[in-house]
Amino acid sequence: MTSSLETLREQTPPDALPTLDPLLSTAETCLNSLRAVLENVLEHNKAHIDGLGNQTSQLEVDLATLTSDVCVVGSTRYVARDDMEGAQDIATQSSAPVTLEIEDRPPSDWIVETSPAGLQRVLLNLLSNAAKATPATGSIHVRLALAPPMPATREQERERAETDQSVPLASARFTIADTGRGMSQQFIQTQLFEPFVQGADQGTGAGLGASLARGIVSRLGGTILVSSVVGQGTTMEVRVPVRLRRGHVSLTGNHAFKALALRPAGASPSPST
Repeated sequence: MTSSLETLREQTPPDALPTLDPLLSTAETCLNSLRAVLENVLEHNKAHIDGLGNQTSQLEVDLATLTSDVCVVGSTRYVARDDMEGAQDIATQSSAPVTLEIEDRPPSDWIVETSPAGLQRVLLNLLSNAAKATPATGSIHVRLALAPPMPATREQERERAETDQSVPLASARFTIADTGRGMSQQFIQTQLFEPFVQGADQGTGAGLGASLARGIVSRLGGTILVSSVVGQGTTMEVRVPVRLRRGHVSLTGNHAFKALALRPAGASPSPST
């Protein structure tokens, strides 16, 4: 369908494009929304069939680049409207701006062993939820930090005993804070992480983002903490255990944060100027 829309746009006479282009943009918005819903539904079913599969496969990854890539993808989205009269405005609307800060560390500190696929899914889902809840006049702030290892469960202690003990452990801490509509404590406690449940005025989606995120984080041995005030915004803090590169990495003391300029996905993040 995407290729058909692109072909239609390319073959449209220039004089007709200003009229047709908003309608094509509306179709692309609906297609992207449907794709996201289907992906979440498939991931939800897969999680119940094979225990999240490759979402928890451990690989070496650059956490700073991974987080920057996720922020680039989530920094702009189309805003769908229920009224047809507003259809022409869809393509020009964007979500609240996304900013990224990471601890000021040597680049090698961010090379860790964890689940890239799982973390990408978690961060994309939570960032998508923040974007849906935050008006364009608001803001979304993402932070990445390293912290001391989390307390290990008995199962994790057994797994660690079977691995190379010389590899230092730590935890990666991701914080996503928005200035959106916020959630009540009752909703957080009883509905937020339930599948197929959406908050009021949540918009498009299947209501699976937070549920899938918690499932993946739990399988990785991590936690999600939520704080929210209705009318003021929400902060999600995700912590997951990671294995560091061999060598010394400082996990104590206060590290300054630096803002990163969001660059095209896959490019190395760099400090903003």
